Amino acid sequence: MKRAIILVLMFLSLSATAQTGKELSVFTIDSFKEHTIKFYTLQKHWRFHDGDTGNMAAINLDDSNWPIADPGLTIPEDKKTKRTPFSGVGWFRLHFTIDSALTRVPLCLGITHFGASEVYLDGKKVSINGHITDKEHTINYDPQEIPEPILLSRSGEHVIAVKYANYKVDRNYTYFHSDNVGFEMQLMTGKQMTSILVSQAITNTEIDIFLFGVFIALSMLHLFLFLYYRVSKTNLFFSLFCFSMAVIFLIIFLMRFSSSTVIQLLSSNLLVLIVDFACLSLSGFIYDLYGVKKKRFRLVLAFSIAVPILFIFERKYGVIALISLGFMVLIQVIMSVAYAFYKKLPGARILGTGVLFFALFMFFCLVFAISTGHLDFSDSTPAGMAFLILTLLAILILPVSISLYLAWSFSNINKDLKKKSG
Repeated sequence: MKRAIILVLMFLSLSATAQTGKELSVFTIDSFKEHTIKFYTLQKHWRFHDGDTGNMAAINLDDSNWPIADPGLTIPEDKKTKRTPFSGVGWFRLHFTIDSALTRVPLCLGITHFGASEVYLDGKKVSINGHITDKEHTINYDPQEIPEPILLSRSGEHVIAVKYANYKVDRNYTYFHSDNVGFEMQLMTGKQMTSILVSQAITNTEIDIFLFGVFIALSMLHLFLFLYYRVSKTNLFFSLFCFSMAVIFLIIFLMRFSSSTVIQLLSSNLLVLIVDFACLSLSGFIYDLYGVKKKRFRLVLAFSIAVPILFIFERKYGVIALISLGFMVLIQVIMSVAYAFYKKLPGARILGTGVLFFALFMFFCLVFAISTGHLDFSDSTPAGMAFLILTLLAILILPVSISLYLAWSFSNINKDLKKKSG
């Protein structure tokens, strides 16, 4: 439900403790009016039972001895940390209460996961996502938080029960480095969820397709310019950078709208490699343009090679290497452009304005994401919308300024060639 501007790969530790009694989540009509994000992530107070021993969706089922667990069932980063036992299938139950003002108010549940699920409200099945049978025949499906309407006819206590299965945990962790085992659920009013999802889907689609088109067109253009004049590698590096950016937005589009868990997992891993390649090509562009010392470029090249190798064997170290590479390239860009301004090199103003804005903005985003643990902004708030506009501006101003500079440089080369031939 939030727009993720930068994908920060995090490892969250999971703990489960046995408690007695029921922990209730209380919702009133004011909950949805006053909540700034306008939706609730139902991640707390779930009771969990490993295994499937029959229908456990009944509202009067005694689950007081079930342990409290995070439905995300995230695999801990520290292999020694005790994780919630999960055999591949289990039941989750959440008790919550509503006041009379929320009765007959259309609400919606949204769920996302890499497994399969059956969702019940007060013992009645409200949604099926995938198909749960045995280990060999269970079909996983990610509903991508598609709203499932519910209507509560009375005030007081209610129970959401989820039968959840994910028999591909070991495969996903081994081959795709995914530590997301369980599910995430959202709750909001029907009007809010419908308007937000429709608006978000339209906005995301338009932005992804537009940026993909811009970068793929620039990639082809500068590839042809390089083929026409191969002495300078600047157009080649910029073409590769634009191509990688186009692929990034294509992957993000697939991850947003695909319900196939395999496509999503493959895309998330491919995204790391493409971001790595984008950093390398941007560094190569600066190296060829300003003659940065070979040692710096070789260091960037070494980190770029190390990222996929480390990511394959240990995701944590691969992510650290990728973040380090990002900082390294951004610092290189900032220092090179600042030097060009200081020395008043030809075309520095044309190129430097856009490149410097992009580098400083991305540097700020990395620092903020690392210091806070995330960089998520809701595009339904003024601050989130302002951040979205700044992000789009930073992304677009970079290729525009570089294209203008390369066009100016290409024009000067043609003029010099004509003078020499004349």
